[in-house]
This record gives sequence, structure tokens and C-alpha cells, in this order.
Amino acid sequence: MKIVKGCLLSISAGILGILIIGGGVLLATDGTRAASIAGLLAGALAPVLSVLGIWIFNRQYWRDSIQELRDRLS
Repeated sequence: MKIVKGCLLSISAGILGILIIGGGVLLATDGTRAASIAGLLAGALAPVLSVLGIWIFNRQYWRDSIQELRDRLS
């Protein structure tokens, strides 16, 4: 299902954002407080940016996924 793929992409983008950005800031600054704040911000913003990225490159994706979900539920 398309909606499941989109949600999994958003979740994995959030997890990768936390790991990559938080780890990068930790290596660059050697400050755990800054790294945790950067990781939390990246984890919060990465799923939103991935959903927007899907919408920008394929505007029909979310419409098709909602229609597919409606067809399966009815």
C-alpha cells in the first residue's frame, strides 16, 4: 500500500535524521547538549520534509494512497 510506504519513509527519515545530524553535531562540537537538541530537531523536521518531498515530486501520491485506502476499507 502506498500510504504504508509513505509513512515508513517518514519514520525512517526521522530516525536517520536523529542519528546522522545528532552524531554529526556530537562529533563537531563535542557537546552532548547541542547534539541532543540537534538530533531532536532533525527527528522532528525530517519526517515533515520527507512528506513534503514526496508531495513536491509526485503530487498524486497521497491522493492515490488515500483512494487506495478507501477502496480497501469499503
